[in-house]
Amino acid sequence: MKFLKILPSVVSKRNLNTLGSILSELGQVITLPQKTKESPRPANQKPVDNVSKELKSLLWDFRRDNYQAYLKSDEWKAKRNEVMRMAGYKCRKCGARATQVHHETYARIYNEKLTDLTALCSDCHRKIHHDKK
Repeated sequence: MKFLKILPSVVSKRNLNTLGSILSELGQVITLPQKTKESPRPANQKPVDNVSKELKSLLWDFRRDNYQAYLKSDEWKAKRNEVMRMAGYKCRKCGARATQVHHETYARIYNEKLTDLTALCSDCHRKIHHDKK
């Protein structure tokens, strides 16, 4: 199963026109920032800042749904099982029974190396994500 990857460059100014066509399909209109304050923007067009927030929200929803689908894939299950086996089904933090696999980095998401992943118990996994906030 293949998964789309959203790259940070997708929201660059260079790709704004492409994103404009995608968003126009969704009923959104975007404009480039005006060079002068005197040039009025048509009423049906939104400023780039507002669209940027909407686009970020749209991309976040897409990424989340895509990631959830990935976690159900055979590819992920094989990686997860191998990480658990290598850890002896023990949490790498506290030694309790491991029930989850944590991404140490998302740099290679969907193409993780086994060293990017760590077997954890649910308590330690929750603490790691809670401490990041």
